[in-house]
Formats: sequence, structure tokens, C-alpha cells
Amino acid sequence: MADWQEIKQKAERITARLRAMRPANILSDQENFNPLMDRIPRPGRVDLVGQPREKMGHEISGAQMEALKGGTMRIDARLDLHGMTQHQAYGELGRFMQRQVTRGARLLLIITGKGKDLQGVLRTSLPGWLMSGEFKPHILTIHPAHLRHGGDGATYVLLRKIK
Repeated sequence: MADWQEIKQKAERITARLRAMRPANILSDQENFNPLMDRIPRPGRVDLVGQPREKMGHEISGAQMEALKGGTMRIDARLDLHGMTQHQAYGELGRFMQRQVTRGARLLLIITGKGKDLQGVLRTSLPGWLMSGEFKPHILTIHPAHLRHGGDGATYVLLRKIK
């Protein structure tokens, strides 16, 4: 019976501490995202991606998104940027994207490599390059690749359908 009393007292102390805790302040979206803005990769001087666009219809279904995350969608083209300098990779990416947009490709796989501690220059620069350049209007989403396609060292780029 003494053990039960001890457990009951501990539970009451824990409950009292939890009640005494004040809820965390709920911040606005601006306050939540400001600390993250400095972490967005930007090659040279690139403006941040603007405000979210209005919804443009149902361009990708839930099943398609699951297929993308699961690595089961058919990849139309691949680009391997391993071993390139930042300048070389940026130029090659521009030429690759131009070709794929022109030919109507839908899903691209861009391999950057992980870099040391997942902080590789190409890996961290890629989203900024894609979403700040002339190809931004053609991109529906970017997503880390499935493990079978390179995992953290590769990125899927899903292009909008050409109408």
C-alpha cells in the first residue's frame, strides 16, 4: 500500500507542474517564418520566393503526390551535378531545365550529392536556383527524392503540364 501512495504523490506533483506551465505563445506566420528566412539557400543575390500564388486548379492529385514521395512515378530526365562547381552546376541546370520544359517533361531527378553533414553547396542552393529563376512558373513542386533515387542527395522536380 505504501508503494501506491508514493506513486499517487508523484502523479499529483507531475499534474501540478503541468497545470502551472503556461501555454506557449502562438506566433503569427510572419513571426514563425522569420527565423527560417536566413536559412533559405540563395546563390549570389536572389530575392525570396514571393507570396503563395492563388490555387491554379487540381494539377496533382493525392495519389500522384504519394507516388512522387514513394518514388514510383516515372522519371522523364535526370541530371547529375556531382563534382561540379557551383558556377558550372548553375549553368548546366539552366540548360537542362530549358531542354526539359521545351520537350514537355513532367518529372525530373536532379542529383546533387549530400555534401558534408547534408550541407553541400549544390544541395542547399538547388531550391533557390529553381524557385527564383525563369523556370519558377514551370515548376509545380520540388521534393526530396526517394531513397532508391538518391534520397537526401537528390531532388524531384515536378513540372506543370503544358496546356
